[in-house]
Amino acid sequence: MAACYFAAMAYDYDELYRSQNDALGAPTQAFVDFFATLDQQELRVLDIGCGQGRDALFIGRAGHSVVGVDISPNGVSDLISAARDESLPVTGIVADIRTFTPKGMFDILLIDRTLHMLTEVDRLDVLRRLIQHVKSGGWTLIADERSNLAGFKAVFLEQEVHWTTKVEKRGFLFLRRDQPLVKSSSRDRLPICASVMLVSSQKTFQSSCSPSSPPAAIANCSTRPKNAKFAP
Repeated sequence: MAACYFAAMAYDYDELYRSQNDALGAPTQAFVDFFATLDQQELRVLDIGCGQGRDALFIGRAGHSVVGVDISPNGVSDLISAARDESLPVTGIVADIRTFTPKGMFDILLIDRTLHMLTEVDRLDVLRRLIQHVKSGGWTLIADERSNLAGFKAVFLEQEVHWTTKVEKRGFLFLRRDQPLVKSSSRDRLPICASVMLVSSQKTFQSSCSPSSPPAAIANCSTRPKNAKFAP
């Protein structure tokens, strides 16, 4: 399986990682900038196509736990070794992302210039599967070919949950999974007009409407001055 995957690539990254340390250079600056803005600590991050850890390691140094996934044994080995040397909360998994299913949920899914290496069908299937493992309020951060971004956005639009696009420019697509709306229970609801506070520009007082008064009755309450408004 791995041999077929590498054969489909224009470059053998496993051989590159075997022969060179830090082969892909510094972390992607857009991701560095994003993590610098976060005020949350100890987030769980899934780094797809992690290679030797150019993104995973700086994220681990920032105090977040990272699971890096790559089909290259040499890349993942280098990642694990570097994380161990610095005692970072970073682990690595050798896997083909076309069939890989993460365990658990993550605060952030990061895919740095990896999906374009797959066929269109495969990369969209991979994205559909992975975003199911992003928590409500979590993020998906993608760097890829600009021509692929429209297809990625279409995947998010077909989901039952809503994703909000925060960044879409120069080959970057950052989206946030919306928090579900919290429906109040009957215990949390106030009586319709048990003690409605009416506010006017001159005074505040309690309405004499009964708890069972319908909205129309509340609106016509005899104690309500013409210019009174309901308090927000």
